[in-house]
Amino acid sequence: GLKKNVNHPIKKIYIVAPKIPVIENFCIKHNLIFIDEYSIFHFNPQDLNIFITSNGKTINRSGWIFQQLVKLSGKIGTEENYLCIDADHILLKKHTFIDKKGIPVFYMSSENHIPYYRNIKKILPTINLSKLSFVAHKMIFNKTQIAKLHKELEKHNGTSWINAILNSLDIKETFSFSEFELYGNF
Repeated sequence: GLKKNVNHPIKKIYIVAPKIPVIENFCIKHNLIFIDEYSIFHFNPQDLNIFITSNGKTINRSGWIFQQLVKLSGKIGTEENYLCIDADHILLKKHTFIDKKGIPVFYMSSENHIPYYRNIKKILPTINLSKLSFVAHKMIFNKTQIAKLHKELEKHNGTSWINAILNSLDIKETFSFSEFELYGNF
């Protein structure tokens, strides 16, 4: 889907995952760059130990939050702009992510998940929120803008950007944070 339907040259495709031979071999076979997820922050998803209790059930959300932190890290690849796409999302039609003037194109939806917006206001209280959602399972990120976002999170929360996000999670909400919503609104 990426190779066929992204309207830009793709220099490299990175797969961030646990160091498992079947994934590493898949990357080699398909000319993809494997990144051991541990190398990003020097901790694994399970080290986050994030459990949510909702409707009487306890759910481990460590991996789900970890992959969002990876996207927001700005540590993958060498390009200023990088496209992140959820592993379960396949592009079936042509997509443009940067227009001819160099302006990012954000795909948006009518999703309106209130806990995401509450979370954003908690960690960046002065931000203006869009009426549309940035949750579209794919997003172009810019490393300069990511660095600015990190600084804003640290300034408003008095801790690292990662801890600002981790400390903001509502442990009674199954889905209380969205990297796409945070970055897009920022």
